[in-house]
Formats: sequence, structure tokens, C-alpha cells
Amino acid sequence: MLSSQMGFFPLVSFIQARALRPSDYMQTRINAAKKAIGWPAAGTKVLSVHHRAGDACLENSDTLGRKCEPFSVTMEKANILAGKYGIKHIFLATDSNAVIDGLSNYTNYTFLYNHVSRGGVKDHVELDKALKQGLIDGCSEGMDSLLDIQLLAAGDALIGKFSSNIARVAYSLMFARQSAYPPFISLDNYWCFDFGVKSRPGAPETGAANNQMFYC
Repeated sequence: MLSSQMGFFPLVSFIQARALRPSDYMQTRINAAKKAIGWPAAGTKVLSVHHRAGDACLENSDTLGRKCEPFSVTMEKANILAGKYGIKHIFLATDSNAVIDGLSNYTNYTFLYNHVSRGGVKDHVELDKALKQGLIDGCSEGMDSLLDIQLLAAGDALIGKFSSNIARVAYSLMFARQSAYPPFISLDNYWCFDFGVKSRPGAPETGAANNQMFYC
């Protein structure tokens, strides 16, 4: 039973975990993906890294307060958490084939990444427009996103951007699984639940002016 003294974040996280619990079909996909990418045995820590470099970089940064840095910036933060907690395995969720091609530059880690459709139209067209124009299949896109979220949530710590719904949902599911606050670094914004509402201040890393508000 949920305690009446439970804070807002834990309560919402447990609700999300219940609402997004995998169906039998999705659990089969999760298990198959873990086996295919070589997910380590229980007890081996995994750092979850979410790095978007495709359609997210085409969106309006003036309203979202989002910047798109090179993968090397993401890995600088990953090194901090991995070093602090002794993590050698990284699950990487990315829409960039170029990032995957460059993973050989980081030989001190074992990278796990899921082979789903990446790049192509999403490198040139915003997701909402691509869906509206029928350039991508909405069902496949949704299933791939849910799979990424579940795999990110299966890790022990998170590097990402809290301007991203995927990163926020994955962290909530990670919290619900561990019943504790996992280590994390957000490369840009602070936490926000108010989707579609201009209610969060931009973090200094985004170059936002004092008290400048952005949409969640």
C-alpha cells in the first residue's frame, strides 16, 4: 500500500511503473534485446546513457531550452558516474549511427546498444512532422521508444537530459524498480512534470537567462 507520507516524485514514479508495466509481448522483446546485446548477469552494474542527435536537434531550442552537444560531452559526464560507482558496462540509447560507429574510442567500457531503425528521415525531419506526413510508422516508432525506455530503466544510474520525456520516464521507472534515487546527471534541465506547460527554468548549461522559462 502506498504511504500517505510518500512524496510526489515517488508516488508518480510508482504510478508510471504500474501503467507502463510490459505486456507479455513487450517483455519478450525486452528479454530478447538483452540477450542479443549481451546484458550482463544480475549484480553487474550498468550505466544507462541516453544521447539524442537526430530529430531532437531539429526542434525549437527557444521553447525547449535544448542544445545538442557532441557525444564526447555526454561521455565526460558518464566518466564521472562510472568512475564513482565502478561501472564498466554502458547501455546506450541513441538515434545516431555516427555515435555508435565511434564507440571504439572508448575502450575502457563495454557498450550495449539496441539495433533498431536509426537515422534516415529522423535526421532531417522533426518526429511530429514525420509522423503526420507518414514518413515513419507510428506503431514501430512507439514500440522502439518503449523498448529503449525499459532498457534504460533496467540500468543502475542514468546520464541524459531531463528536457527529454524518455530520460524522465526512464529515471522514474528506475526509481520505482530500486525504491531509491539512482545516481544521475542531467546534461541540461531540471526536473519537471508539467508536460506542455512553460513552467521550468532553464539550467545554466542551456545558456538560459535568469528565470527564463521553458516547456517541459
